[in-house]
Amino acid sequence: MLDIYIASSFRNLHLVHSLIHHFKDDRLVHFLDWSKESTPPPKLNTEEKRRWFDSDKGGEIFTFCKDSVINADLVIYLGDSGKDACLELGMAYASNIPIIGLAGKLETTGLMLNGAVDLWVESFEELINEMDQFIRESNSDRIEGSICHQFACSLEKLLAVLREGRQDR
Repeated sequence: MLDIYIASSFRNLHLVHSLIHHFKDDRLVHFLDWSKESTPPPKLNTEEKRRWFDSDKGGEIFTFCKDSVINADLVIYLGDSGKDACLELGMAYASNIPIIGLAGKLETTGLMLNGAVDLWVESFEELINEMDQFIRESNSDRIEGSICHQFACSLEKLLAVLREGRQDR
């Protein structure tokens, strides 16, 4: 199973949920979903939300996100995002986890963000199409309900290509 972490912002929650929803029936994909863990209770004002994030709950969220990022098979960056997503990308990059990025419509990626991402896509649709194609090719053959050797090879090839691109920099 391919574990995927989406580094993004609450501003992009609709995109995060759309991506997760698109693959919800695919048994080869598992999303490590921070949005379940880190959504404050409804109707809190700004100061109450800050206190909620600064509580023990904030520590649990950090641990969940950190562990998810460094144990993911793939990290997807959905921009325009803030400091937390950039820190998550830094952790992924340092852990040699491949990163696919979709910059926000008005986002200019800086040197560090641009350099950390292995593959940039131009649109949400392109991101979906790239993932669909990979999963479709990988899912073409199953042996008694388990992932076949072809899937393991395809996954390893994808990860190797992404990592090779990083090493060429």
